[in-house]
This record gives sequence, structure tokens and C-alpha cells, in this order.
Amino acid sequence: MYNKEEYKKKAEERTKNLQKNLKELSNQLITDVDKLDKIIDSWRENLYRYSAYNIFSANVQLLKRKGKTISALGSYRKWKKEERYVKKGETALYILAPFTYKKKDNPDLEEDEDMEELITSFRSVPVFDISQTQGKPLNYTKSNNELISETDIQFNDLISYCPIPVFLDNIKGGGWTDGEKICINEESNNQNRICTLFHELAHTQLHFSKEGKQKSRSIQELEAEAVSYCLSRLIGLKNNTAGAYLKSWKGTSEKLENSGLEIIKTADKISRYLLKDIIN
Repeated sequence: MYNKEEYKKKAEERTKNLQKNLKELSNQLITDVDKLDKIIDSWRENLYRYSAYNIFSANVQLLKRKGKTISALGSYRKWKKEERYVKKGETALYILAPFTYKKKDNPDLEEDEDMEELITSFRSVPVFDISQTQGKPLNYTKSNNELISETDIQFNDLISYCPIPVFLDNIKGGGWTDGEKICINEESNNQNRICTLFHELAHTQLHFSKEGKQKSRSIQELEAEAVSYCLSRLIGLKNNTAGAYLKSWKGTSEKLENSGLEIIKTADKISRYLLKDIIN
């Protein structure tokens, strides 16, 4: 049995190793289009069946690399809420999960002047795959596993789900965003409008914070193109320009810092509010 200090040290080491491994794996996936395609195809097949159970994440891909068969992940409490229970003798799987806490900006301020900011960090948490549980079957809506053609989803359908206004105008280039609105070239076709929309949405999510603005232009464009590629393939669109751009980064994953993780998280986030009701 571990005492409190030993348990804390072991948890910190586990978190550190997870962070390192997830960073390396995510960067490798983003610059290897063939592997990325297979993951996105699997993501599409499970998007609605297990949408609340961490299907498209670097955590899942890392577990699969270790030989684990993953269908849907949930904590002990989450499975209990679903009236499913962990089988006797099963061992927990560990993933990296975010948690938020408050940090005072200036400890020297008077108590009534204290200002606090929310800090997001990560720690390792135990989860179980659905195959490690038994009980009540999950209530889910089965998704259509067929590839969606470019005529099935229209640009005008997507923009109604966007969190910021989207405009068409006669502009140079494909599109731009100032973080509060998106403008797309009115002369582009439906497919190009959709791919550009994904690209600009990625910019709004990743590159208007203090940290995002500090990234180089090349990293910003890589992240936006990668998100656009993931989401385009998810709905069956061929985004050859983005694919070629990602391939040009192959073999340079060590230069990406945390870009791989941020790309995967952003693509997943956008898919949840932009695509779920449309594809279902």
C-alpha cells in the first residue's frame, strides 16, 4: 500500500509520462496523413454512438497503441450513472484529463480587491472501457457509417450552427477572421466554402488568445489546416490542399510543441457543436 506522499508522487509521475507520450503521439499523427485518415474514419463511425465517451482523442489513440481495445471510455461514476458496473478484477486505464482551479493575480492586494483567474491544468484519471463493464445497455442513436458526399452537406446549413457570424463577400483569398466574425469568398464553391469555414473556425479557437497570438504564422496555419482536414474528411470531403500541406510537415513533429494535442481537441470541439445535428 502507498502512503499519501508516495501515492502523490506516483500520480505526478504518471501524469508527466502521459503528457510526454500524448504530445509525441499527437504530433506524429497530425503529420502522417495515412494514419490520420484511418483514425478519422473510425471517429466518424462512432461519432454519435458514443459521442460522450472520448472517442476522438489522443488519449484513446495512445491506449490503442498500447494494444488496448477501446470502444467507449468513462469513469467509475459515469458508468454507475448509466447503470453499468465495472467487472470484478478489471484494472483501470489512465488518461489525461483537464481540471480548472482559481489562482489569485496578486496576493498582495487587499482581500476585497482580490482578483482571481481560472487556470486549466491536467492530471491522470482512471477510466474504464465499456468492455470492462456490465449492466444496462447504453441508449444511443446509431449513425450512418457511409461516407457523406459533398452534396449532402451545404455551407448554409453549417453556418447556422456557428458561434460567430459568417459572411460571404468579394474578397481576395479564401477567407479571413478577426476572431469575432468570419468572411469567406463569395465566388468559391460549396466544398471550398466549407473547408475554409473549418479553417477559419480553427483560427478563432486557437489563435486569438494571448498564447495563440505568440505562435509563429507557420504553426498557426498548420493548426488551422489540420483542423480543416480532419473535419472535411469527417463529412466525406476531399481537402487535398490541406492534406498536401500536412504531408510537407512529416518528419518535423518535434517542432510542433503542443500543436498535435490542440488540433485534435479543437477538431473534436468544433465537430460537437457544428456537425452533430447535421450528420445525425
